Amino acid sequence: MTWNYRLVKKSFKGCHCYEIHEVYYNKKGEPTMMTEDPIDFCYCEHEGDDKDAKKCIISDMKRALKTIKKYPIFVPPEKWEKDED
Repeated sequence: MTWNYRLVKKSFKGCHCYEIHEVYYNKKGEPTMMTEDPIDFCYCEHEGDDKDAKKCIISDMKRALKTIKKYPIFVPPEKWEKDED
């Protein structure tokens, strides 16, 4: 199973919301699921300094942005929304 970051469009009561999620794909490359909540860019460490955290988070954000630019906005199938209930 593979995954990537995607800009996801969700609709709620006529309002559209755009969030970054991890979307997972089957062997055929078809989306099969995504993270329930949008992703967080965080860095946890026990020792080190803020420079390491900042560098790591910026690197992760650049990787996500590169993928988001490459693929169209993802609209989850209605079935996925119904499965949440």
